[in-house]
Formats: sequence, C-alpha cells, structure tokens
Amino acid sequence: MMGIDLTRCYHELISREFKLATSNIVEKEGYMHGTILSPNKINVLSKNDIVKLFDKLNGGYGEKCFNELSNMGFIVKLGDNKFRSLHMDVALRSAFLRTAYDYVPYLVSPRIGLYRFSVPSKSDRIIIVGKRKYPHENFEIIANFLNNSIDAFFGNENGAKLYKEFLMEHFKNGGLDAFQAWALATLLRDNNKIRQSHILTAPTGAGKTEIFVLYTIAKMVRSKFNNTNENAVLVYPRKALAIDQTSRLILLIRELNKVAEKHNITLTVGIRDGETPKWKKGGYVISKNNKDHIVEDGESFKGMVGLNEKPFLYRIKDSKLKVEYDGDILEFIRVTRKDMYTSPPDILVTNMWTLERRLLDDINKKDINVGYFSNTGLLVVDETHEYTGLSGGMVSSLLNVVFKVSEISDFEIILASATLPHSEKFGEKFLPKKSSVNRIDFFEITNKLKNDLGVEFTGERLVLMGIYDLMPKYSWSSYVQLWSTYMAFLQFAYTHDKKPYKPKTLVFIENIKEIRRARRGVEEGVSLGEPKDHLIKPPTDLYSYAHYSDDHKFINHIYNKIVNRKEPLVEINRRVYEMHSLLPPKDRKEVIEKLKKEDSDMAVVLTTSSLELGVDYGGVSFILNVGFENPLSLRQRIGRGGRSAKSLHTVLGIILTKKVPTESFLLHDPLVWDKLHPVRSIDSEEMELIVSRNNPQIIIRERLTYNIVKLGLKGEPTYSSGRPIRTKEELIEFLKKIKEVDA
Repeated sequence: MMGIDLTRCYHELISREFKLATSNIVEKEGYMHGTILSPNKINVLSKNDIVKLFDKLNGGYGEKCFNELSNMGFIVKLGDNKFRSLHMDVALRSAFLRTAYDYVPYLVSPRIGLYRFSVPSKSDRIIIVGKRKYPHENFEIIANFLNNSIDAFFGNENGAKLYKEFLMEHFKNGGLDAFQAWALATLLRDNNKIRQSHILTAPTGAGKTEIFVLYTIAKMVRSKFNNTNENAVLVYPRKALAIDQTSRLILLIRELNKVAEKHNITLTVGIRDGETPKWKKGGYVISKNNKDHIVEDGESFKGMVGLNEKPFLYRIKDSKLKVEYDGDILEFIRVTRKDMYTSPPDILVTNMWTLERRLLDDINKKDINVGYFSNTGLLVVDETHEYTGLSGGMVSSLLNVVFKVSEISDFEIILASATLPHSEKFGEKFLPKKSSVNRIDFFEITNKLKNDLGVEFTGERLVLMGIYDLMPKYSWSSYVQLWSTYMAFLQFAYTHDKKPYKPKTLVFIENIKEIRRARRGVEEGVSLGEPKDHLIKPPTDLYSYAHYSDDHKFINHIYNKIVNRKEPLVEINRRVYEMHSLLPPKDRKEVIEKLKKEDSDMAVVLTTSSLELGVDYGGVSFILNVGFENPLSLRQRIGRGGRSAKSLHTVLGIILTKKVPTESFLLHDPLVWDKLHPVRSIDSEEMELIVSRNNPQIIIRERLTYNIVKLGLKGEPTYSSGRPIRTKEELIEFLKKIKEVDA
C-alpha cells in the first residue's frame, strides 16, 4: 500500500492513547512513563480522531490506514464509534484483571512506560560490496569502507574475491544496514593486531549475530587460502539459541561452499553438545537422561529447521550418519563425535560446559580433544552478560586457558551482548589480561553515522512496559492463570475471524513446578467456565473480552455453550504450552516450531529462561514476566516480542511483582525506567556486572585446569572421558604429574 506506513501510524496511535490513559506522566528523550488512570477516567478515541491522526502522517491516507489496521486486528472496536489499539487495550485490561466482576482488581497503582526508538528496517539493509545505486551518496562511503576492509583483511585477491562473491550471492538484492556494514568492516580492519579481543554490543534485533558470523566465515576462508589450519569456536549459553543460530550458520556455509567450489575450498561445521551422536554397538546413539536413544533414519536433526520451516534430518548413508536438508546431503557437517576427531570442523558450535570438558580431554580418538583448541583462532561468546558472579569467574578463567592453549598468533575473542553496561570495565575483568580490547558499540557507531554521514535508520520499534504491582492478598499464580486464559481467548477469537495476525504470548516463570501449576490452573479455570461473564459485559468495560471477535453470534454461541450446556471451551487449553528442560525433546521442538510459525494456533507459552535469549519468534507481541528481578534479564525477555513486521514491531511487556522484599529496591528505584530501557544502557554503579575473577577458588580452579590441559597436550591421560581412574595408586600418580607440570 503506497504512501502508508502502518507501523508508524500504529505507534503514533499508541502514543496518543498513552496520554489519555495515564497520569503523573514523566517525559524524557525517547520515552515516557506514568500511572494508569482508573477505568472511568480513561478517554477513548473515535474513528474520526484516529483518521485525523493518521492523515497527518500519511498525507490523506488516514482512512485506508485505519481500515487496514482494523482488518488486521491492531485496532479494536469498543462500541459505537469508540476504538483502541490492541496493545493498549490489552495493557489496560491486564491492569484491571480480576476473577469476578464485583471483585477488587489484582493490582494496585499499575505503572506503564512507553519507549519508541529507531531500528533497522528491511529498506535499510541494502549495503553490499559491488556496484549499486544508493538513495544517499554516503551509503556508498560505507560500502567502500567495507570493500576496502575486505581487501585489507585477506591481502589475497582470490580470497577477497571469493568472500565478496559469497556476500553478493547471500544478500542478492538486500544487504547489511549501516551499523552492520560499519561494524563488520571494523572487525576486518582491526584484525592485524596480535591477541585482539572485541566487545560487540548492540540492542536486540540490531543484527549483531550476522556481524560476528560473517566475520567468522571471513576468518575461516582466509585460513583456507593461507593454509593455517585454524578453527573458530562459537559458544552459546542456551540450547534453543545454539540450535537456532546453527541452522542459520549451516545455510550460510552451504551458500559459501557453492561459491568456493571452484577454489577447491570447503568450510565444515559441527555442533558439539550433550546430544551429539556417538557410535555404540547397534547404531548411533544420543545420550538423554542417562539413557541411550538410537538415532533413526529421517529423524529430526536436533529439532533444527531452516527456511520456510524445512527440517534438517538425520540420514544413514553407507553406514555413516549424515544430515539432509531440502533434499541435499550436507557433507560439510561433522555429525558425530568421532567425525569431529577424524575431520575437525572449521567452525564448532558448543556451550561453555562442553567446551571445558573437551578442553580437558587428552588423546581421545573418538571426540574433539585438547589438540583441537591449539588451532583455535577465534572464540566467540554470545550473550556474554549471562556469565556473572562465580560462573562469570569460571568462564573468564576458561577463556584464559584457551588463550594460553591456542598457538594461533592472531587469536581473537569476541564478546557479544545486547545488554552489557560498563562494557569496557566488564571486558577488563572478563577477558585475558594480555589481550588488547576493541569496543564496537551500536550507539557509538550509529551516532557517528548520523552526525558524520547523515545516515539514519528508517524503522521504528515501540515497547509498552508495565510494572504491575500485585496486591498482597492475591497470588501471582492466580493472575498468571487468568491472564493466560485471557490471551489464549484473544488468539482464539482472532483465529475465528480469520484475522491475518495471530498474537502470541510468552510468560516467564523461573520454577518448572510453578509452570506446571499455572498450566493446570488454566485447565481448571476453563473447566469451571472461563471466560464466562467476560463475554457478556460491554466492551467499554475493561472486564470484557467479547469485542475481540466481530462475530457477535459466535460470542453468544460460546457463552451459551459454556453457561447453559456446561461445555468448557477446550480451545483455550490447547493453545497454552509449556517450555522447560524437563519436556521431552520432541515437545520442545514442537514449541519452537510453533513459535516461529506466525500463523500457528499456539497462543501462550509458559516458559523458564529457555526462551530468553537471541531467538526470533515473529508473532510474539505480549510478554509477562513473573517477578521483578535483574533489569538486564527483563530487557532481554521483553525483547523477545515485537521483532517482526507482522507484529508491527510492537510489544507489550508486563513485569508482575511477586511481593517479595527484594523487589522493593527495584520497584521504588527512581531510575527504574532508565534501567529497563530496551536499548540504552545506564552505566550506573549498581548496574555494573560482577565477575568473580579474583576469587581464590577460581584462581586455584584455573591453575588446576590449565595443568591438566598441559598434560593432555603432552599426550598424558587426563581421564576426562574414556577410562576412569581405577585405583588409589593411579590417582596418586596422576596428582604427581599435575604437580610436576605446574613446576
């Protein structure tokens, strides 16, 4: 629809409504916050009001914009010529949620903030090497910087040519945005320093993953041309994130290898975690919960899916375990543990604890061992802010061991994070002391591009964030159950009306037992008739859910079915899912797949932190976090929503208090809205992340680890895998060797 920017129209509508629904408003640069008014004081806009607002943005297209947003379900009708945006409507109804019409709401003085900020849009991602016409001549300056950095990085015409061909093939008519291009060029340009470390900080959705993955590929391609036999290790803190990112990496490597075929170059990749197959009598097995699962031909490869939800599958070919995707056997994937020993992957994806175990392994000929890390030239740690306190100290010491083990002269570490306050101070504590540090920060680069070149992003994201304080007499679990039922009904109504948008919701709960209790609570509520009288109150009443469907006969039918025929609305139950570590792999795979499908019937996922990091779930627009905890974690979780054009880059994130004393410090912090800002870091002293690097036990642990690693490098047994220590004498002998190597 030419001339209409639906996203900006929608964001402007919510911004206008915010001022109609709140009091005590405080406005700052890029955001505002206030307290939600009582229901009888909240004003509602008419169609004419909204059309006039849209006309100012779209030069006379206000009516079309209004109709389009209404048809999609982003504008809901509350009655005769009364309308409200979906996100503000959910925010207000959530603020006055209650179990029965005459009861007191769960919350007291709910507060809400609104953040609007620029983000890269599809139209911004156009920068690429090679000839291209740009809307602004300064885009060409950035493209030239990238092009020259590639040339300088490779120092080899064929290597640079191959890499540029790969980029052009991968992006085709698209490309990188200005930040990505500048950041990648900076990494390539700064590579000539010995023992370099980089801290890459960029907000959720800014494309930092693509930056370090493209750099990793460049480094491995250069290694092939220079015959240096390097490898790269990518470390992720969550299995769901590792699987999601590896699927993208594999498809990139597939493209690269097609381009590199004429140069007789092939990049290989492996993912080493607890579910990497190994050979055992009878077939290839995956160890799960101390049980061996035999891999079958055609079985899903780690639940991984690619473009258009095409699955990656295990295939048994000539008695070898392979991976198939879209009809192709991907020979460049090192599938089993022994494959990774006999033909070490150029790029290894793993987690921090598997990395430590593999680093400690000696001459094991059935798996990656310490020798692999002698050739590591790049170590990437994604979502670095996850490693704090004692675990941060242990991870920091582990990086130091890899730093010492690597024999590659230009060994590098990249720390990547969306939320890393005091990043330089963090780097000083976290990184090996002998490495120089290069900081690549989103805001520094984008401000430079704006001020020096006049290049800005055309996209925008809006985050509504509620701090909803629970009344002491109520249970947060009851609120979660009722709210989940509400959100599941919302999607059910939209599905019935065949609206193109099916909103999805994530509910973060730390405890698996509580997740299961909440799920049962939803089912019990439905069995007792929910959403019953919510369907007969007028839509102007914030107790009502009836207005989410335009089909009044449908709403009446549901109500009569529930009340008169006593038939529960089971459609609610089947739209609510769980996600946690105790779920079988098959069920976890189903959750991930349905979350990624924007038109699936999944409405609500009750989840632990499993879904907190890095993965894009296009249809998620609503987030509820139980508990007021670390603001960095809250920002990450709310950042899971509003990431796609389908959701108009809009998310409502609600932080529900649990009424525990420790929450009071954050709840009444005058800087709370700054600390919760989705993209800006507030470098206040209390936000500085702790890394227990100088803890005496951490220091002893690193020394012991490094000594065992040195034994492994000498070919001495370390007993990390394979045969264990059998006798007291063998243990004493092993301890003597550790002591000797320390001398």
